Amino acid sequence: MNTALIDSIQRDLDKAYAGDTTKPVCAPFNTLGAKMVSKLPLTDGHILVLSDLGLLVAVLRRFKPEQVTFVAHTTEQKAVAQSLAVKTWHVEYNSCISELEKLLKGLKFDVIVANPPYGNLHLKVLKTCVEHLTESGVYVSVQPVRWLRDPLWRLKKTTDAKKMEPVLNGKLDHVEIIPSDEATRIFSSGDSRTKITMELGIFRVNNAGGKLPYDALCNSWKGIDISGFMHLAYRRDDHFIQYDGSQRHFVPVATITGGDGTNGASTTIHKKYGYFADGKSVKCKSGDGLSIEKVYHINRSVTHGKVLGTIIRAFDSAKEVENFYNFIRLDSFRFFIYILTRDVHVPSQFLPFPKEADAFVVPWTDARFYAYHKITSEQQRVIEETMAKFPIE
Repeated sequence: MNTALIDSIQRDLDKAYAGDTTKPVCAPFNTLGAKMVSKLPLTDGHILVLSDLGLLVAVLRRFKPEQVTFVAHTTEQKAVAQSLAVKTWHVEYNSCISELEKLLKGLKFDVIVANPPYGNLHLKVLKTCVEHLTESGVYVSVQPVRWLRDPLWRLKKTTDAKKMEPVLNGKLDHVEIIPSDEATRIFSSGDSRTKITMELGIFRVNNAGGKLPYDALCNSWKGIDISGFMHLAYRRDDHFIQYDGSQRHFVPVATITGGDGTNGASTTIHKKYGYFADGKSVKCKSGDGLSIEKVYHINRSVTHGKVLGTIIRAFDSAKEVENFYNFIRLDSFRFFIYILTRDVHVPSQFLPFPKEADAFVVPWTDARFYAYHKITSEQQRVIEETMAKFPIE
């Protein structure tokens, strides 16, 4: 192995990455790549590396070039890899799945290590690669974990967690979480800040068998076992109403979220219209006094035809609407929203609203929420300690 050449290429990569403020050829895998490679078993077998030069360099510091096949997404990557005496395939980024499947047909690898394309491709790459492992083969990759952080995955009709269960169940033996702020630091280059708002994970799949229960991964969030809160998550289709023009006191429930997607600091209603009482929007920064008709014109993204096409909760009085608004600002309610909507979409039907028609005639408190939903004292402690870190601003 030409260590001097590898050192030289690593220096060039580090330099190029530090100075590139647009889109670097490679990510800074001098540290992350080394961590990923440390999770690979020692082997004299065949190794597939996809698709980052920094990751390739990390692999070549531990394995022989003749063991390695590299999938390059650019001609520049291919040239560098070939200078290291590595067998190299050039696969275009936007068509990587179809091209990769053709190249891998009939092949098996003892080790596959990957920084797969993100967007909608990373799970397809994972599935394809696992299918081309030997019986005792190991796959290690870094990719988003949101698809595996969906406690409602068994309740929904279709989820990525369901799709991947046949591929991974019984084979996952390591998942190391990389918080979004750390991922942002890792993937930022030069003066450019590539903000990553989701957690990433280093996954290790062992075809011979893994020790991590699939369900447990879906039900864990920041060290909290949230399976005990899943009794709150049942479908509530029977107490939502489609706006037909006759209601004058309502909340567009589909717009309730857990914050800005990065810190979950507050529960908000879509700022374009907030909630409505007596046909006018209130409690919203950019839509005070707007009528439902006006909202329809300025916010067509949530409309169909000539009526507001989003799920709403209607009320008999403006006071009930205000009580509902204060309900969704409770720490107890926000905890549920925060742990479920941090990385995944949660349909409004699963939000823990009481369904009784008169439920909001009187105000709600956290104590009333705990009693209504049978929250244990230990669960109350978890909620209070968690939400103390995320006060409403």
